[in-house]
Amino acid sequence: MDNTINYHRAKIWQIAFFAFNNTATNLYMFFMFFISYYATGMLGLGVVLVSTLLTAMRIWDAITDPFVGYLLDKTNGKFGKNRPFIVAGNIVMIISCIIMYKFVYKAPENMRLLFFILVYAVYIIGYTLQCVVTKSAQTCLTNDPK
Repeated sequence: MDNTINYHRAKIWQIAFFAFNNTATNLYMFFMFFISYYATGMLGLGVVLVSTLLTAMRIWDAITDPFVGYLLDKTNGKFGKNRPFIVAGNIVMIISCIIMYKFVYKAPENMRLLFFILVYAVYIIGYTLQCVVTKSAQTCLTNDPK
Protein backbone atom coordinates (compact mmCIF):
# COMPACT_ATOMS: atom_id res chain seq x y z
CA MET A 1 0.00 0.00 0.00
CA ASP A 2 1.40 3.38 -1.05
CA ASN A 3 0.89 6.09 1.60
CA THR A 4 2.60 8.91 -0.28
CA ILE A 5 0.57 12.00 -1.03
CA ASN A 6 1.04 13.87 -4.28
CA TYR A 7 0.67 17.56 -3.56
CA HIS A 8 -0.40 20.10 -6.13
CA ARG A 9 1.87 23.05 -5.50
CA ALA A 10 1.01 26.53 -6.68
CA LYS A 11 3.61 29.01 -7.81
CA ILE A 12 4.04 32.21 -5.80
CA TRP A 13 2.63 34.35 -8.63
CA GLN A 14 -0.49 32.16 -8.79
CA ILE A 15 -1.10 32.65 -5.08
CA ALA A 16 -0.53 36.40 -5.46
CA PHE A 17 -2.96 36.74 -8.35
CA PHE A 18 -5.53 34.67 -6.48
CA ALA A 19 -5.23 37.14 -3.60
CA PHE A 20 -6.05 39.95 -6.07
CA ASN A 21 -9.39 38.24 -6.72
CA ASN A 22 -10.23 38.56 -3.04
CA THR A 23 -8.96 42.15 -3.06
CA ALA A 24 -11.30 42.99 -5.94
CA THR A 25 -14.21 41.46 -4.06
CA ASN A 26 -13.40 43.53 -0.98
CA LEU A 27 -13.11 46.73 -3.03
CA TYR A 28 -16.58 46.17 -4.49
CA MET A 29 -17.91 45.45 -1.01
CA PHE A 30 -16.36 48.70 0.28
CA PHE A 31 -17.87 50.59 -2.66
CA MET A 32 -21.29 49.16 -1.85
CA PHE A 33 -21.11 50.37 1.77
CA PHE A 34 -22.41 53.66 0.39
CA ILE A 35 -25.45 52.16 -1.30
CA SER A 36 -27.82 52.96 1.56
CA TYR A 37 -26.75 56.62 1.53
CA TYR A 38 -27.15 56.71 -2.23
CA ALA A 39 -30.58 55.08 -2.17
CA THR A 40 -31.94 57.40 0.50
CA GLY A 41 -30.18 60.60 -0.59
CA MET A 42 -30.08 60.41 -4.40
CA LEU A 43 -32.99 58.11 -5.12
CA GLY A 44 -35.25 59.52 -2.42
CA LEU A 45 -36.20 56.13 -1.01
CA GLY A 46 -37.17 55.80 2.64
CA VAL A 47 -34.60 54.59 5.15
CA VAL A 48 -36.73 51.69 6.37
CA LEU A 49 -37.50 50.64 2.78
CA VAL A 50 -33.82 50.71 1.82
CA SER A 51 -32.73 48.72 4.87
CA THR A 52 -35.46 46.16 4.18
CA LEU A 53 -34.39 45.90 0.53
CA LEU A 54 -30.73 45.45 1.41
CA THR A 55 -31.64 42.71 3.88
CA ALA A 56 -33.80 41.04 1.23
CA MET A 57 -30.88 41.18 -1.17
CA ARG A 58 -28.73 39.30 1.35
CA ILE A 59 -31.43 36.62 1.28
CA TRP A 60 -31.25 36.71 -2.54
CA ASP A 61 -27.49 36.20 -2.18
CA ALA A 62 -28.13 33.13 -0.02
CA ILE A 63 -30.40 31.75 -2.76
CA THR A 64 -27.92 32.35 -5.58
CA ASP A 65 -24.88 30.92 -3.74
CA PRO A 66 -25.81 27.22 -4.01
CA PHE A 67 -26.91 27.61 -7.62
CA VAL A 68 -23.63 29.26 -8.67
CA GLY A 69 -21.68 26.73 -6.58
CA TYR A 70 -23.42 23.94 -8.49
CA LEU A 71 -22.51 25.59 -11.80
CA LEU A 72 -18.91 25.96 -10.65
CA ASP A 73 -18.73 22.26 -9.76
CA LYS A 74 -20.00 21.32 -13.23
CA THR A 75 -17.65 23.68 -15.08
CA ASN A 76 -14.44 22.33 -16.57
CA GLY A 77 -13.55 24.31 -19.67
CA LYS A 78 -10.35 25.22 -21.41
CA PHE A 79 -9.94 28.27 -19.12
CA GLY A 80 -10.33 26.13 -16.03
CA LYS A 81 -12.99 25.90 -13.41
CA ASN A 82 -12.63 29.28 -11.70
CA ARG A 83 -11.40 31.81 -14.26
CA PRO A 84 -14.71 32.17 -16.13
CA PHE A 85 -16.50 32.91 -12.86
CA ILE A 86 -13.90 35.49 -11.84
CA VAL A 87 -14.18 37.31 -15.16
CA ALA A 88 -17.97 37.06 -15.35
CA GLY A 89 -18.37 38.23 -11.76
CA ASN A 90 -16.16 41.26 -12.32
CA ILE A 91 -17.92 42.19 -15.56
CA VAL A 92 -21.38 41.88 -13.99
CA MET A 93 -20.36 43.87 -10.90
CA ILE A 94 -18.67 46.73 -12.77
CA ILE A 95 -21.56 47.11 -15.22
CA SER A 96 -24.19 46.98 -12.50
CA CYS A 97 -22.25 49.48 -10.34
CA ILE A 98 -21.98 51.89 -13.25
CA ILE A 99 -25.67 51.56 -14.03
CA MET A 100 -26.62 51.85 -10.38
CA TYR A 101 -24.62 54.99 -9.65
CA LYS A 102 -24.86 56.73 -13.04
CA PHE A 103 -28.33 55.94 -14.35
CA VAL A 104 -30.77 54.76 -11.69
CA TYR A 105 -31.25 58.22 -10.20
CA LYS A 106 -32.06 59.56 -13.71
CA ALA A 107 -34.96 57.14 -14.10
CA PRO A 108 -38.49 58.51 -13.68
CA GLU A 109 -39.29 58.84 -9.98
CA ASN A 110 -42.00 56.17 -10.06
CA MET A 111 -39.57 53.67 -11.67
CA ARG A 112 -36.48 54.27 -9.51
CA LEU A 113 -37.36 51.70 -6.86
CA LEU A 114 -37.95 48.91 -9.40
CA PHE A 115 -34.85 49.86 -11.40
CA PHE A 116 -32.75 49.94 -8.23
CA ILE A 117 -34.01 46.51 -7.12
CA LEU A 118 -33.32 44.93 -10.51
CA VAL A 119 -29.84 46.40 -10.88
CA TYR A 120 -28.91 45.55 -7.29
CA ALA A 121 -30.18 41.97 -7.77
CA VAL A 122 -27.93 41.64 -10.82
CA TYR A 123 -25.03 43.06 -8.80
CA ILE A 124 -25.61 40.34 -6.18
CA ILE A 125 -25.39 37.69 -8.91
CA GLY A 126 -22.00 39.11 -9.97
CA TYR A 127 -20.89 39.25 -6.35
CA THR A 128 -21.91 35.61 -5.95
CA LEU A 129 -19.95 34.61 -9.07
CA GLN A 130 -16.89 36.33 -7.63
CA CYS A 131 -17.23 35.13 -4.03
CA VAL A 132 -17.88 31.49 -4.85
CA VAL A 133 -14.45 31.42 -6.48
CA THR A 134 -12.90 33.31 -3.58
CA LYS A 135 -14.13 30.70 -1.13
CA SER A 136 -13.76 27.51 -3.17
CA ALA A 137 -10.65 28.03 -5.28
CA GLN A 138 -8.31 27.93 -2.31
CA THR A 139 -8.52 24.14 -2.26
CA CYS A 140 -8.08 23.96 -6.05
CA LEU A 141 -5.01 26.20 -6.02
CA THR A 142 -2.90 24.04 -3.76
CA ASN A 143 -3.29 21.18 -1.31
CA ASP A 144 0.24 21.54 0.02
CA PRO A 145 0.09 22.34 3.77
CA LYS A 146 3.38 24.25 3.50
